[in-house]
Amino acid sequence: MALQSVSFRTALIRMTFCVVLLSVFSPAFSQTEQKPQFQFKNGVGVTAPDSMFSINVRFRMQNRMGFTMTDEDTTWSPSAIEFRTRRTRLRLDGWIFNPKWQYALQLSFSRGDQDWDNAGVPNVLRDAMMFYEPNKNLRIGFGQGKLPGNRQRVVSSGEQQFADRSIVNATFTVDRDFGLQMHYHLKTGPLHYFIRGALSSGEGRNEGVNKSEVSQNTGMCYTGRFEFLPLGLFDGKSDYYESDLAREPKPKISLAGGMSLNDDAIRTGGQLGKSLYTSRDISTYIFDGLFKWKGISFYTEFMKRIVTGGGSSITLSDDGAREYVYDGEGLLVQSGYLFKNNFEIAGRYAHTRPVGETIDLKDVVQDYTICFSKFIRNHRFKCQFDATLQRHLDPGSAELTGQNVQFRFQIEMGI
Repeated sequence: MALQSVSFRTALIRMTFCVVLLSVFSPAFSQTEQKPQFQFKNGVGVTAPDSMFSINVRFRMQNRMGFTMTDEDTTWSPSAIEFRTRRTRLRLDGWIFNPKWQYALQLSFSRGDQDWDNAGVPNVLRDAMMFYEPNKNLRIGFGQGKLPGNRQRVVSSGEQQFADRSIVNATFTVDRDFGLQMHYHLKTGPLHYFIRGALSSGEGRNEGVNKSEVSQNTGMCYTGRFEFLPLGLFDGKSDYYESDLAREPKPKISLAGGMSLNDDAIRTGGQLGKSLYTSRDISTYIFDGLFKWKGISFYTEFMKRIVTGGGSSITLSDDGAREYVYDGEGLLVQSGYLFKNNFEIAGRYAHTRPVGETIDLKDVVQDYTICFSKFIRNHRFKCQFDATLQRHLDPGSAELTGQNVQFRFQIEMGI
């Protein structure tokens, strides 16, 4: 009987000891057994078990084929055939330490997407931005990314209504740059305002890798943009993707204006283009407007670029070679209707016109485009076919100097 009592006491002591150990170390065990959180709403997202960082991974590709015919003395003949991957992108974004500290990284891998011809190197890096978001209305960014310029440039190339952006954007956009950015949202009753500004280098993305003169250029670029939304916010921020995929139940409007001054720019397009032989001050003015309602979308933008500060648009090398800033203006108007089966038909008119010293160097160019799109999974998976009539006219006499017809078929796929 005594032996049984001792055995019972020993078992009770051992059991008590095990309970104490479990109570002490169970939090540590449970912490190590925590699993990361996954989400698949917009790409593939992972949040660390300790919630110290998150990462969201996305990719997309644009595969395109195109065919161009040129009018030569009233005879139309094939002049170009295009089969290529227009864009291939990898995008990573998320936050570190705290959701207020965010990052965005984007890489490009197709040659046509790397500005190889102008930069002389493969510009793989497109975006490398760090953000601090102290509240839902203020966001501060530092790094390389899109400047707050014309809306069509800021809208992703994967969320366009046509197979690509217009000739107005291609000619006058301020594109990407490295510097500081600030976005601020203000609301007064039903009215919403967005103020966006940037102080940047003015040299474009990844500049300085093969141009020693960049490090000696003290000029900066100053960019500002103001947006006014009189009828309230767009559903799901649809003011920054084209086509009315949100099918806005009520009319929505966004009106915007902006300006960019690139002091001592060393490239023909400010942040883009070939190197100038002498730096120039370039001013770009931007006005755009957007309307969406029940599948209807309408967008227009006007851009104007001039050389300021008294300098000539044309720069010359010691041996007489010439590079120049395209002084000019452009107008874009496009509209579309999205049917309930996610098939859309859209039309676009765009033109660019030289002014000042470049009037004898460039033609007036007019584009008339019609596009048919099928959205299989919104902009993430879509098929597009567009046809463009492009006309070149003499700026002085307005006489036709040439024209061509371009057909493009493109499939966009990504996550």
